[in-house]
Amino acid sequence: MSENKNVNENEIPVGELRQQLEYARITAGDLFNIFAVKGCENGIKCCQFPIAETKLSMLLDFLFQAKLWCDVIEGKNSFSEINEEKEDDE
Repeated sequence: MSENKNVNENEIPVGELRQQLEYARITAGDLFNIFAVKGCENGIKCCQFPIAETKLSMLLDFLFQAKLWCDVIEGKNSFSEINEEKEDDE
């Protein structure tokens, strides 16, 4: 790696972000499943919460997109590291 590489100590590693996104996805998925039930289980009348079901679905879509953004960031980081190694070899 290049010695002049500027490392920002305030950056969050992509792996940590990916892990937090996975926790959020699991939680949102569980909540979505509770509100998406068409019957009235556990004393909750789910038919009263169509907005919650829609918003949770939107949240799950966002989390999926955020995971894809992590994939892109990791890909760019890998590409940058490969280029830096090539430059060091020259």
